[in-house]
Amino acid sequence: AQSLLASPIADRLLAADLTSRVLIQERVAAALDAIDACNRLGTRATLLKGISLSHFQYALPHLRPMTDADLLVPEAAVAGVEGELLQQGYWQEGVTI
Repeated sequence: AQSLLASPIADRLLAADLTSRVLIQERVAAALDAIDACNRLGTRATLLKGISLSHFQYALPHLRPMTDADLLVPEAAVAGVEGELLQQGYWQEGVTI
């Protein structure tokens, strides 16, 4: 039996694993920034599915194939949270409401 690390695709698998680890850390940092913004505004935030489950339902969070971070805030707080995140350097790629 050939070792996985000796296979021709080993470098690609290792690169994909590293990329996945970096992406999840970026998403976690962004989610924490959003929660911090909500806390500064006195707004309650709830992490939904996805990113919150990746730390409890997967052996390692980066094994979750999707990298979304869903955050629920009261509708009246959306503009304020958005403004806080824009001031921190985040930008909008698209809006789904």
